[in-house]
Amino acid sequence: MVNRRGFERSLVVKTVAEGLQWQIVMDGEIACVSGLALGDPSIWGERDAQPTVYIHRIATDAKFRGNHFAKHIIAWCAGYALGNDRNYNQVGYPWRQRTVAQA
Repeated sequence: MVNRRGFERSLVVKTVAEGLQWQIVMDGEIACVSGLALGDPSIWGERDAQPTVYIHRIATDAKFRGNHFAKHIIAWCAGYALGNDRNYNQVGYPWRQRTVAQA
């Protein structure tokens, strides 16, 4: 996978250690990875007080582009949020916030 922006290694390691790093495997290969965060006050400020799931760092191997993984990740995450007492599932950046599921 080619990473255009770069991910801070310590953040990825923390996400894995917390059990919040997920992968999609196709034909025995990692096709896509994504991380979740259950809070990030440095980005969301006061809005971080809400019980929220944030989707971070979706990366798709170029070989598997076109499989609409983001759509599937968002749908899965909505169920994850509701099943884990999280009311919101947000995708995007703080300047372009979009709520995709609400309990």
